[in-house]
Amino acid sequence: MLEKRGWDVEDKTSLKIGEEAKGLRRSPAVLVKRVQAGSLALKRPARGLVLNQTEAIALMLPCFRSASGMASTPSEYVLPGVKALIHEIQVEGTFPDSGVFLVTVHDPLCTESGNLTDALYRSFLPIPSNDLFSAHEPSAYAKHALLGAIIVKDERIARNYCRERVKIKVTNNGDRPVRYHFIETNPCLCFDRAKAYGKRLDIPAGTAVRFEPGDTKTVTLCAIAGNKIITGRNKLATGVVNAWRTEEIVSSLVDKRFSHIPEPCEPEVSEDTTIGRDAYVSMYGPTVGDRVRLGDTLLWIEVDRDETVYGDEVKFGGGKTIREGMGQATNRSSSECLDLVITNALILIH
Repeated sequence: MLEKRGWDVEDKTSLKIGEEAKGLRRSPAVLVKRVQAGSLALKRPARGLVLNQTEAIALMLPCFRSASGMASTPSEYVLPGVKALIHEIQVEGTFPDSGVFLVTVHDPLCTESGNLTDALYRSFLPIPSNDLFSAHEPSAYAKHALLGAIIVKDERIARNYCRERVKIKVTNNGDRPVRYHFIETNPCLCFDRAKAYGKRLDIPAGTAVRFEPGDTKTVTLCAIAGNKIITGRNKLATGVVNAWRTEEIVSSLVDKRFSHIPEPCEPEVSEDTTIGRDAYVSMYGPTVGDRVRLGDTLLWIEVDRDETVYGDEVKFGGGKTIREGMGQATNRSSSECLDLVITNALILIH
């Protein structure tokens, strides 16, 4: 990251700023959409008009092409609520001799004032005077003044409440970073696989723990919930979790050269893990006790029921998968599967 405005490549491969990034290629359909959006976004500030969310993103796309690592749109050029809506921008592009990478710019609207010289470069449009864009009143950025504002309840949320937990030491003996579920995870990860049976990482849904080559980490596992039916790609522990199967499964894993080291003294954990309300809302949306503003109106609602089990939310993420049985299922025919899934929806019944 360069200050607050840097580049993050999903597989952690370094990106040569200004060289490989200039070769980023897009499909014709995507290119046409971005050209049209970008054209409109260029013309509006030239006329002294502030930008909405879509226009602000379109105006920043030239930064992806040049990999300048800097935001091209100061926040005074956008509507007051836009800055709160754009936390990061991601583009998946193809680079010469490097393959496809997901490139992310974090906090792109991180400057309060500036000019649009970089954004309007070679557009042949006049650079607008800063006098046309007066600074917004501080009250316009107040949390309760934002469109669809959420005021969270003042307490933390317990994840995976009252579940069996255990801490284990994990070492990556391989030469590649590893992110995967536990009992059948990468053979190069060395840990007590018996203790991992029927458990998963005790981390927020949609996140991951990364094990670099040679890394040793102590992680906390918690028991899976629901019907306790697990499905692994190696099909070594597939089925309902039963303690009597542990020895058989571990023996099968060892025969297939999965690293395993017994840790009889690894401690059990009795304390529940918690997550802050603000962090929870940013990942999964509002929950019980949180208040939500309806658009730009003066109407507010309070969430009174949440069908989600804290810790088992359905969450998609780059490089991660939603949990088996919690929002996806294997070995199902197309007639049993949904065509569309909307996750973490807030439903208003009136």
